[in-house]
Amino acid sequence: RKGVVRIAGTIDEDELVLAAAEAGGDDVTTDEEGADVICAYESVEVVSEQLDNAGFEVAFSNVQWLPNTLCPVSDPAIAKQTMTLIDKLEALDDVQAVFTNFTADERVLEEALG
Repeated sequence: RKGVVRIAGTIDEDELVLAAAEAGGDDVTTDEEGADVICAYESVEVVSEQLDNAGFEVAFSNVQWLPNTLCPVSDPAIAKQTMTLIDKLEALDDVQAVFTNFTADERVLEEALG
């Protein structure tokens, strides 16, 4: 269980890493749409507030279950079965969130969905 603070928009990664470390963040991962600051779940509110005060656009902050190890899938058939299971679980009314350690590269996902 980890705290995740999502930063939206374009960011200076070095500036964010420094601000996150000062706020108590453990790790920063970036993508095309922004960045995630990972922290202890107990301090997610403090980290979020400090990053907001530092001028970063906080899209959301919450506690998530993050896997310790990822399970790479290279077979498109297994990837399709896994994604079908996740979709069915998410469709259940009693399910609030689905977490997985499943990972596959884009080629495998395209074959599974195509």
